Amino acid sequence: MKILLNKKIKVIGLGAIILLTLIFDNIGYKSFLNKPLLDDKNLMLVTTSFVIKSGESAKTISKNLENKELISNSRYFYKYMESENKDTKIVAGAFTLSPRMTPIEIANTITDPSKSQYVLTVREGLLVRDIDKKLADMELIKSGDFITATKNFKDYADYSFLDKNTLTKLNIPLEGYLFPDTYFLNPANFSSDSLIKRMLGNFKNKLTPKMLNDIKTSKRTLHEIITMASILEKEGRKQDFEMVSGILWKRFDSKWALDADAAILYITGKNTISGEDLKMDSPYNVRKNRGLPPGPISNPGLNAIIASIYPKSSKYWFYLTSSKTNEMIYSTTNEEHNINRAKHL
Repeated sequence: MKILLNKKIKVIGLGAIILLTLIFDNIGYKSFLNKPLLDDKNLMLVTTSFVIKSGESAKTISKNLENKELISNSRYFYKYMESENKDTKIVAGAFTLSPRMTPIEIANTITDPSKSQYVLTVREGLLVRDIDKKLADMELIKSGDFITATKNFKDYADYSFLDKNTLTKLNIPLEGYLFPDTYFLNPANFSSDSLIKRMLGNFKNKLTPKMLNDIKTSKRTLHEIITMASILEKEGRKQDFEMVSGILWKRFDSKWALDADAAILYITGKNTISGEDLKMDSPYNVRKNRGLPPGPISNPGLNAIIASIYPKSSKYWFYLTSSKTNEMIYSTTNEEHNINRAKHL
């Protein structure tokens, strides 16, 4: 009888503990919802850009908010999102949030499409027409508007690295100078011209004084460097950039044809080259013509630009990418190159 009584007491005690835990947890939960992490109004306003990727779960987002020190309790936040059916209404994008916002304010912000900044990721090697398509897919512009904006660009004087006389003669004047990066865009005030200026400003910030001085010392123009970098971005992998750069600059300096198929593909817009393409009478046909194409054929990233400035010297004159392993294969003679072509292509 005593043992049974002790068991009842333990059960009642455990039940009381659970009940008290639930009561205190509920009090903590209600307090959490309306209390910002920082509530000292005398401190400077603290804001951060919080990115929500497409397909991220509400539970992951809650944890990320806590890790970013925007909320104090990810479990409470997730509980609120789920109870209010907000977990299915979260919007992908970038949001300006502050630890001075209450969790409810944060929840309302990340479920409001008008508060979301679009995330534009421009990978190394993308073309202006690729950027145009991304923006059109986001419904920020009509197809072709970004391309038109590059053609109508007027503020060359604000960017000393731009050679206006050379660039304005090209079909796409700013190709090569729109720096690849992730850009957060506000749909409420988006304009192609403002994005172009941000990308050009990013390009300017990436080129150090030493890099610019070394370009001058090399007796090549910045336009030549960027044009070569744009070819590297399309012809090789990052780990091969310096070697391929050395081969292509050696061909250039020796008055050889560059034989870079990527320049032809830039004009045709295709993925493969036909016999007719090789006969094409175009300055971008660098199999037929010697020297660089008139301008960049992509927007290169920093690794390709650095490799273009600082090429690696070698005994090689030829290269190809193995269709089996995607490995770069180098050759010293045309005969050796032909053997490699038969073996690896």
